[in-house]
Amino acid sequence: MLGIFLSSLSFAATLAGVEMPNHIQSENRELHLNGMGLRERLSFDIYVAGLYAPFKSSDPSRLLRHSIPKQIHCEIIFPKVPKSRMISTMTDNLKNNPDVSPEVAQKMQSLLSSLDDLVKGDKMSFEYHPKTGLTLKINGEIKGHDTDKDFISGVFGMYLGDYPVSKNLKSGLLGEQ
Repeated sequence: MLGIFLSSLSFAATLAGVEMPNHIQSENRELHLNGMGLRERLSFDIYVAGLYAPFKSSDPSRLLRHSIPKQIHCEIIFPKVPKSRMISTMTDNLKNNPDVSPEVAQKMQSLLSSLDDLVKGDKMSFEYHPKTGLTLKINGEIKGHDTDKDFISGVFGMYLGDYPVSKNLKSGLLGEQ
């Protein structure tokens, strides 16, 4: 009986002081925390990210499929990330990926233009649902939406693709750390 009770509890994972639940609900589907990673830049910790998917996997090609819902949740842990820095960093990450077209990088710049500066504790998420597309949320508020599959591949490819923003972050999101 105790085992049944304990298995119904949703424990959380923690990295760099940021706690993320092991499971979330997304459009009536349970998504599991696949892994968490730390985004560092010039030895500064910038944000903690968690990848949610319907199953756990260390295979990025499986997680990048358009047929599955997935979400990347980020919590800022640096005191302040200026909007201009976030936009330039994310668009540069896309531009540096030879698998991504310049149009995709331009779309990212447009999507992020509605942001304000991010501060410690702010939460940003990229939420993908096969039927509705990709939604960007900041602190739970919808800031943008897109249905272009190349753009969606570029966004998740920044984290899980062959040219990730950070190899350590990718490894953490894949549950390898």
